[in-house]
Amino acid sequence: MDDKTIISHYDLSNPHQNSDSYSATIVFHPNFSCIGATTPLPTDGKSIKLSRNYPDFFHNDFSQEIVIGDIYVSRKPLTICLKDTICEVDLHAESTPVCINNEIIYPNKHYRFNIANRGLLIDFNRRVFIYIHKKNLFGDTKQTLGMLGISDEVQSIRDSILKVADTDIPVLIRGESGIGKELVAQAIHQNSHRNDEKFVPVNVAAIAESLIIAELFGVKKGAFTGATETRLGFFQQSHKGTLFLDEIGDARDDLQVALLRALETGEIRPVGANENTNIDIRFIAATDACLEEKLRDKDFRNPLFQRLAGYEIWLAPLRERQVDIGLLLAHFIREYITKLECKELLNADNPKLVTFWIHFFYHALNFSWPGNIRQLRNIVQQVIIHNRGNDNPSLPVHLIKL
Repeated sequence: MDDKTIISHYDLSNPHQNSDSYSATIVFHPNFSCIGATTPLPTDGKSIKLSRNYPDFFHNDFSQEIVIGDIYVSRKPLTICLKDTICEVDLHAESTPVCINNEIIYPNKHYRFNIANRGLLIDFNRRVFIYIHKKNLFGDTKQTLGMLGISDEVQSIRDSILKVADTDIPVLIRGESGIGKELVAQAIHQNSHRNDEKFVPVNVAAIAESLIIAELFGVKKGAFTGATETRLGFFQQSHKGTLFLDEIGDARDDLQVALLRALETGEIRPVGANENTNIDIRFIAATDACLEEKLRDKDFRNPLFQRLAGYEIWLAPLRERQVDIGLLLAHFIREYITKLECKELLNADNPKLVTFWIHFFYHALNFSWPGNIRQLRNIVQQVIIHNRGNDNPSLPVHLIKL
């Protein structure tokens, strides 16, 4: 089935409509395999009905049609109509309960929501959650590049990776802590002509100040007491490959000077060596620091910034990607359930278990996730461990406020 069949209710000749498209995405379903499936929505004033049996939802590869299908969701539809950024909503008189953005929706009453910023989280009978969100449906690559998500923010990152990967231009990845900057760096490397060579990740902030130069540039035998053999530094280890310098915003001044010289000349000098060594490296750096403030305060050298930022990729925080939260949760839940061999926690025939996951996803979808994907993954791990062999699943006490 081709994409034009799936989005046939769009006018492909109308560029304004295409650039302001919306989708409905399943962000929770008792059957985890449905999570992340999405369907485009008309924005020309035509209405669409959401119920147990329609519309059809699709995953990224469009290989399978999915309907909500849950017997606790009514066949009597919720009707929505999008006009620009306004979503008009009407509920069938015989429908099962529906909440939108935590507001109860009553039959025989007309509702209007502005979805320009937040979008709409639709709760069908506390069983299935659908998120209505802005989605650019055109020009999307079908490659995931190892990154989960269907949001425009994730798609923009994928597009940026593919644009810059086949060059040797240095890349600076920016975004909050825990957002997946190393994953983006790996994707750039894997899609470059250097993908058969090493990808060497280095957390600049994690290496002791007294060792950082030696760790990066290497040590010649006899350079100092205890240097009993020549040791290659991270630069030499990544020769012909990619060197990823994480937390670059925390690099102290003497390291900044050394990095700038290596970037400008393509040469390094190991500690104790008398001659320079040529290097052929793709540089990727990342930081969660505000480099503009550091530049203003003279804590970061502008020449180094200009060298590193040959191309910048900004990563949106998870709180701005609500549509991706359900997909990430389902992925990490399945990952840890497999790793910890407790598949009973995915038994959709256990009412207590289904109720627990509904509760967990509901609160997770409304949580701001200040620690981003790292925090989400950590909490999933704790929840799975806590409920191994538990017939009455619950949250660990310290996570009750989630």
